[in-house]
Amino acid sequence: MTDKSCLGASALAMFGDDGIPRVFDLIVAEALGFRRPRDIRKLIKRHEAELSRYGCIVCRDFSGEARHGGAPPGIPSDPGYWFNEPQAILLAILSQTAAAADVRQQLIEAFEKYRERSDANSKLLRANQRVLDAEGQELERLDNKLRHARYQNAQLGERIDQLQDQLRSLREWIGSARLLGYEP
Repeated sequence: MTDKSCLGASALAMFGDDGIPRVFDLIVAEALGFRRPRDIRKLIKRHEAELSRYGCIVCRDFSGEARHGGAPPGIPSDPGYWFNEPQAILLAILSQTAAAADVRQQLIEAFEKYRERSDANSKLLRANQRVLDAEGQELERLDNKLRHARYQNAQLGERIDQLQDQLRSLREWIGSARLLGYEP
């Protein structure tokens, strides 16, 4: 039996826009027990047509991205192939190594755990989105209230100005009436 730690969910990576988790070919080769892990690429070349039936064969080289920080954390920077779940399982089947059955099981478990983690993250994101939506609605309600209060405040200001003008006119009238000898 192979070391189960090498093919945990952390051995999977997701990059690009397709949102598909993938595993690096040399990680699979080591788990399968290849003495020279790069020899798995001969197997890949021989079965390229069949592997491509299960999705695009992704070959990625992160070594040229060193000036941008290199490969994302946990991703090997070596050039190589990155396989989705069916492709990785097919590679394990085609390898016909003694560890192939264990590796298939590890791959299935790793991808399943990755999906569970992704599902949990999706649920958490949806819950957070609902909270944000509710908070956004509350902010909008408060903003409308504030705008209404400002509108009322402006109307009160105008009314105060009108009343002050009337009071000023009334004082002028009273002053004029007193000068003429009238007591209001």
